[in-house]
Amino acid sequence: MTATVTIVAHIIATAPEVLTMIAKTIRSEVDGAGSASASVPLRDGARATVTVAGFGDELPVAIDVTAADEERARAAATALRSQLKAGPGWRIESGPGA
Repeated sequence: MTATVTIVAHIIATAPEVLTMIAKTIRSEVDGAGSASASVPLRDGARATVTVAGFGDELPVAIDVTAADEERARAAATALRSQLKAGPGWRIESGPGA
């Protein structure tokens, strides 16, 4: 069973741009770049995927951090949230499950 923690970022960007920024911030790379299943590998086997608001939706970007269990998902999300605040300086909040 996997667990997912969502990070909400108040930025305007496409999903590929967000994944690239995440990868650069944590010194990683985007797996499956350009595909619908693109993701960035995080610590302890966790992965980050991105959903961008659609037409008529609010602007925030949802970054889903998925891991083998809730403890690992929360730890990876907490680390990523800190890195994104410190690196690109995004305005970040916790989403559902955080």
